[in-house]
Amino acid sequence: TVTLIVGSSFVDSGAIAMDNLDGDISKRITKSGSLNTSRIGTYTLRYDVSDKAGNAALTKKRTIDVTGDPVAGAKFASSKCRMCHNLDTTANKTGPGLKGIFNRKAGGADGFSYGNTLSVASWKWSEANLRVWLGQPTKDAVRQVSGDSGASTRMNFNGASGADLDNLIAFLKGN
Repeated sequence: TVTLIVGSSFVDSGAIAMDNLDGDISKRITKSGSLNTSRIGTYTLRYDVSDKAGNAALTKKRTIDVTGDPVAGAKFASSKCRMCHNLDTTANKTGPGLKGIFNRKAGGADGFSYGNTLSVASWKWSEANLRVWLGQPTKDAVRQVSGDSGASTRMNFNGASGADLDNLIAFLKGN
């Protein structure tokens, strides 16, 4: 199963099929099913193949769960983040403004005074990095995302999980 946040892109890795007599028959694979990453839901892609003699292989399936509700994420952010961050502008408070944070360079909010770790950060706020940063206490997340065991941050957040985390990321992605 692959899990994506609503609005993400998905690149199908496809499938490979080998036959004892015909060799590589991957070009004969037919894919069915559809995926709409802009709609929350569970989608199934099916891969079917037969050799030259018409012998069908077992159908392989790939399940994709599209999760995250940006409206619920905005409510969560309003209750957990608003005291330190502006949610709908780039104006800074105790923390940097969160408008446009998705894929922004970490430590890159104009006019915000970052600590040592984020001021020299070389990563972006991708979905994966947001998932790490927001899915655990930030004192641990900063070390994991930066790769620096001595890294620190002034942000004090205990982390979100499950639907709250998916929803928060969906909100930030579209914000």
